[in-house]
Amino acid sequence: MLNSSQHKSEQLAKDVEKTDKNEIENLLVGAGAEDFLDLETRLQQFCPFEAIGMVRAEIRHAHFLSFLLNPKDSHPFQDKLLKVFLQAVFSEDSLPQDNQLSMIEIHLMDCSNAIIFREKSRIDLLIEIE
Repeated sequence: MLNSSQHKSEQLAKDVEKTDKNEIENLLVGAGAEDFLDLETRLQQFCPFEAIGMVRAEIRHAHFLSFLLNPKDSHPFQDKLLKVFLQAVFSEDSLPQDNQLSMIEIHLMDCSNAIIFREKSRIDLLIEIE
């Protein structure tokens, strides 16, 4: 038979377990789920270079990326990929405030004449937009 102190101890353990379960549930599917999904997405990003066995071929990466980002190359994306790339770069908080572009500014930019340089002045990819 349980004495009062053992009963209280077991009840406290159940309450803590229920609270922990609720917190984990909230993190995974509740109000905190957005942060968890963002983290999960960042950790499980698809890498096309890994898929084709070229993870360590940096020059080929730069060549492929310059092809995709160049709005004048023979792909159906025009300047859309370049704009998405720029939005990703300028959404980073690590850029100084005076170097920021808003998402709407990037969306409205005419990037159709952008020039993508490879290995210019020891820079892997340099994007020049008028």
